[in-house]
Amino acid sequence: MLKIMTRVAVRFIAVALICGSSPFAFNASEAATLADYRLSTGDVIEITAVGAPELQRKAPVELNGDVVLPLIGRVPAAGMTVVGFENKLRDLMRSQVFRRRTPDGREFPVVLSIEEISVSIAEYRPIYVNGDVAKPGEHRFRPGVTVRQALGLAGGYDVMRFRAKDPFLESADLQSEYGSLWTDFAKEQIHVLRLQAELASEDKLDLGAVIETPVAPSVLSQIENRGRAAFGT
Repeated sequence: MLKIMTRVAVRFIAVALICGSSPFAFNASEAATLADYRLSTGDVIEITAVGAPELQRKAPVELNGDVVLPLIGRVPAAGMTVVGFENKLRDLMRSQVFRRRTPDGREFPVVLSIEEISVSIAEYRPIYVNGDVAKPGEHRFRPGVTVRQALGLAGGYDVMRFRAKDPFLESADLQSEYGSLWTDFAKEQIHVLRLQAELASEDKLDLGAVIETPVAPSVLSQIENRGRAAFGT
């Protein structure tokens, strides 16, 4: 069980570290975890702008690490914290002037206050838990998740699955199958030689062409005797 726990935990932590800066630094405080979270591909952020409804939307971090926003275009986001991206967005929009249309068709300029712009995470990129667990694969991440909690999301340790793949049991099964296959091969050899002798109208079954196999001599002798009896010699 300890071996299972160690292997799963190591894989889980390794995945977290590979994702750039870890999305969760395993801090005791969830707030600290949120502050340390780094945006990456798969995250979906939500932009809120009180004075510009056209900017309010949810946008995914694309494969190249950018977020595409209306009126602004592509903005690099991967590797940044939420606060860092929010500050960058505020800087980009500091001098932006938006035009608003009234119901009667008139337009007027609108300058946003940077405090009106906020960024939050609408959906976190998934985490992956592999190893001897009941449900390996992709799972939803939430701030403050621990390795133990992630293992719970994956259904916990699957001891029966580990036992089913026990190398000692598998070795015994393979050894048994290996012997059975060679025995079947020896039987088929005798069968082919018997058919060839019958087609050639020979009066004796010649077993000299039998290919040597690792079948036990006693078993091979029984197979040959049955072949001769079927041939009638």
